[in-house]
Amino acid sequence: MRQWVIAGLIACLLISAGLLTSQTTKKPSRAGITASSSPSGDYTTKTVQIVDYYPETADGERQIYVAIIYQDFNGHFGPLYSPLLGIGEEMLNDPKVYGSWNPASGAPEIFGYNTEVDYSKFVSYIKTIDNKTDGDDRLILFIVGHGADWYGKYYLKLESGEIVPERTLKFLLATLGPALDFLWLFSCHSELFGEHEAESLGLDAKEFILWCYHGDTLINTMAIQAENFKNALENGITKIEGIYSWMTSTENLTRFDYYPGYLDIPVLGPAYEEPSEGSTYGVILIPSDQIVITPM
Repeated sequence: MRQWVIAGLIACLLISAGLLTSQTTKKPSRAGITASSSPSGDYTTKTVQIVDYYPETADGERQIYVAIIYQDFNGHFGPLYSPLLGIGEEMLNDPKVYGSWNPASGAPEIFGYNTEVDYSKFVSYIKTIDNKTDGDDRLILFIVGHGADWYGKYYLKLESGEIVPERTLKFLLATLGPALDFLWLFSCHSELFGEHEAESLGLDAKEFILWCYHGDTLINTMAIQAENFKNALENGITKIEGIYSWMTSTENLTRFDYYPGYLDIPVLGPAYEEPSEGSTYGVILIPSDQIVITPM
């Protein structure tokens, strides 16, 4: 009953406030396409239940796994595809980059390419990533999509028109557990996700670094930064913090660092012990009143 009351209240607030009209103060218009998206039309809300199907235990294999959840939005994010693919290939094929880790494959796993991403697909991508990683693996995750600042909170827009609020996104990512070491959220206003949810997510990920964006950001700017990242790896720079310092473009790029010391990609990170018999370690208990906003 509680979740339906919450959903109803949120729906009423959104409608009475003008159907999700953004309160963000917009920057002066610039040439190019940004990774921001404004709401339009009528919306409804629904509750969703988030379950961690694969609690994070250690299997001793110590794999490095690179995943890209990619939304193209009719070509808007096209400039990002090649450099992200290049980053993944460099991490998984260059021994100087993957170091002591065992590459999960020879190429990053790309989700959402040539298909319209909706909420059910997005959840299935997270579930697949969760299934393929364990608590002693290194997960490098890139998420691409439009974002918005509505009433001071971050929303990730999916190609289907569904909108994932920051809290729901956090709980989805929390199911990945300590495998998650580095998350780069290519989405306008995603800095709000970091401000509101990164510390909480860090408790589930144990140690991780989040890169995200302040305000409206040109997709071409994001693509240049991804290309800088790839070039850094090719030049033997493997510390995440060092890559940031080496990059020629860091416009609007914000960092939240919950990793102890330096996150050096080829160096093995912490290993997590198997839970004792009867323990619930790794099981994320999540309330069911998380919200997804859907166009009517």
